[in-house]
Amino acid sequence: MIALFEPLRFGWSGKEFELQPTLKLIAEVESVVTATELYGFAGNGAFPIAKISMAFGILIRAAGGKATDGEIYQAMFSSGQNAENAANAVAVLLAMMAPKTSEGEAGKK
Repeated sequence: MIALFEPLRFGWSGKEFELQPTLKLIAEVESVVTATELYGFAGNGAFPIAKISMAFGILIRAAGGKATDGEIYQAMFSSGQNAENAANAVAVLLAMMAPKTSEGEAGKK
């Protein structure tokens, strides 16, 4: 069986994570926030921190991390760079959702 998605590597709270995205995982994330919404947030810079924290929490836990949504939400604000933290989380979420192209690179045309 050919994987639809490239393995995803990302960092959070000083730890590195890796996971293999699946449609089931993406559907779980999209039950909180859709790819279309994420593209909109990235485009207009208005980040709903609670939704992004919940969606990012799904990824962290799928990769073996232990952070709760509340801990992620709190950490988004702890450095005083909440917009940057949210933008980085959105970029990771969008990268996870992008399928491989025929050239084998996720999300690139």
